[in-house]
Amino acid sequence: MDKNCLIQRKVLRSAVTKTISELDNCIAANDFPAASLAFTKLEEKTKRLFENDELVITYLSSHPDPDTDPDTIVENELEQNETYRDNFISAKVRFQEFSKIYEQKTQQLDISPSMDRLSINLPKLQLIDFDGNPKNWFSFWSMFQKIDEDPKIEDDVKFAYLMQTTKGKAFDFVQSYHVSKGEYKTVIKNLKTRFADDKMLIELYVRELLKLILNQSHNMSFTDLVDQLDTYLRCLEI
Repeated sequence: MDKNCLIQRKVLRSAVTKTISELDNCIAANDFPAASLAFTKLEEKTKRLFENDELVITYLSSHPDPDTDPDTIVENELEQNETYRDNFISAKVRFQEFSKIYEQKTQQLDISPSMDRLSINLPKLQLIDFDGNPKNWFSFWSMFQKIDEDPKIEDDVKFAYLMQTTKGKAFDFVQSYHVSKGEYKTVIKNLKTRFADDKMLIELYVRELLKLILNQSHNMSFTDLVDQLDTYLRCLEI
C-alpha cells in the first residue's frame, strides 16, 4: 500500500472543503446554475475522498506507529472521516432545500428560465455520459448535441449539463475550465480536439474495422458481423 494515499487525502479534504464553501457562496448569491455545477463537483470530489479513506485505513493498519496504539490511530481516522461525511450530507441538504425554494419561486412568478425549461424537457433525452474514451464519443455527442445547439439554453447552463454528463478523464478536463458563458464554447471546442479529433477517430475505427475482419469470432453470426461492420463504417462517414 503506497504512502501517497496520505498526501492524496490531504489534497482531497482541502478540495472538498473549498467546494462546499463555493456551493454555499452560490446559494447565498441565489445563482442556481452555478450552485448546480458546484454540487456536481462536490459529489465527484467527495466520492474520490471516501474511496481514498479506505486506502488510508488499510495503509495505517499495515504500517502501525510503534509509539501509538494502532486501534487509537484507526479510531481517530474514522472519526475524521465521519466529519467529512457529515459535512457532505449537510451541504447536500442545503442544496436540495435551495433547489426546492428556487423551483417554488419560479413557479410563483410564472417565469421559465433556462434551467426550469431544462427540468421539463431534458429528461426525455436520456443523456449519455462521456468518460473520455474516443469510442464512446459519437454516442455521447449524438445526444448532447441537442443541448449544444438549443438557442433557448444559456451557455452557462449548457456548461453545467456538460459537467453532469462527463466522468473520468473527460470530467477532469471539463472542470479545469471556469464556468461562464464565454468559456462554454471554448471547452466544447477543446473537448473535441482532446478526445474526438477527426484523424484520431478515423485511425481508431479503421483499426477496429480491420480487427473485426481479421479476427472475427467464430461465434458471431453473419448478421451480427454485418451490423458491426455497418456501425464502424457509419462512424467513419461521420
